[in-house]
Amino acid sequence: MTPRWYLAVCGINYKTGSIEDREPLQITREKIPGSLATFAGIAEVREIAILSTCNRVEFYFVALKGRTPFDIVQEFYSRFDAGLCLQKEKFYSHSGQAAAEHLLRVTSGMESMIFGESQILGQTKETYSAACAARTAGKIIHRLYHQAFRAGKSVRADTEMGRGACSMAGAAVELLKTKLEENSRPAVLFIGVNQMISLAASSLSKAEFGPFYFANRTLDRARALAEKHGGTGHGLEELGPLMDLVEVIITSTGAGQPVITENLILESGLLSRERHLTIIDLAMPRDINFESGRFEEIEVYHQEHIRRFVEDRQSRRREATAEAEEIIRRKLEEFMYWFNQVRGEGLYESTSETIESFRKEEFESVTEKLSEEDRRRIDQASRRLVDRLYHYFKQNQIASNKGE
Repeated sequence: MTPRWYLAVCGINYKTGSIEDREPLQITREKIPGSLATFAGIAEVREIAILSTCNRVEFYFVALKGRTPFDIVQEFYSRFDAGLCLQKEKFYSHSGQAAAEHLLRVTSGMESMIFGESQILGQTKETYSAACAARTAGKIIHRLYHQAFRAGKSVRADTEMGRGACSMAGAAVELLKTKLEENSRPAVLFIGVNQMISLAASSLSKAEFGPFYFANRTLDRARALAEKHGGTGHGLEELGPLMDLVEVIITSTGAGQPVITENLILESGLLSRERHLTIIDLAMPRDINFESGRFEEIEVYHQEHIRRFVEDRQSRRREATAEAEEIIRRKLEEFMYWFNQVRGEGLYESTSETIESFRKEEFESVTEKLSEEDRRRIDQASRRLVDRLYHYFKQNQIASNKGE
């Protein structure tokens, strides 16, 4: 039996699109559950996981044949934000083995802007957890992601890739140190509560920077991080006064809008003081809506500056490329052996086609007098319900067979 479905990845990253290209396409953490549901509501989609980080937005999914991966992603964005216009040439798509290999390479740090960085492994785990929570991960996504985790761990444990490999936060701290006067220990304001901010705070604490101030939309989370790293926690409404107390700001929020604006700078006392301010913006979308040079007293660095800074510091990790590639090749072979077996099972054929015909028969009679929008919503909901029931009973059947 020739499968009617395929595994694919479609996305945009720092190699194919600029910050300006990627920024409108970012899916913040709080929007991931709704985005998974929206993507899963597309008729052809059977499984979906979304990886959205500072440097990439990627959709890993299983879909029925008939439409290209980009067409499906384009439909998702038309529902996510009707005002977005996707540039097809900025996106890449891979299917089957190439899609699986791409995730293994991403999780291993081979496709990161900072070659070999470790943070991406945790980010892919969060992606997988979100898909599991939203019940959009099925048999293929489950197996693919677990194999990617194995590859990522092995690359870091068994090669030089894990020796001194830096994260985006670590590189930002190294860049910052080169911009400050020797032996200076400036006060630092951290904006946002996440792993990147925590890593930066840990590194600067070891360098005896301080005092530290932590600001976040949720005050309790800011105070918790302040207690962990030393310092005080504050709400975002205190940004103006806080900025006047520090020489360094490191910001990485998940906000959809800038948190440090020109107006905020003009309304604060920053421009009338003698001290210089260095801001490192690690967020995507960016937390700052102006560039270096806008204000003489303020120097701004973002991801592109960090990328250029670390380009010449990658030689040791790149020496481990051959060993890392071999690990990925072995892990990919293991996954593809399993994948090719599953492709012969008719995972989304036969029974699912029969169920689909029943679904159409039952719903056509009750939806014919409804509006087109209501019919579309009911059609999507019924498809999701049928798919969830089918996968539930299929997984139970597999588990039962294994137990016999």
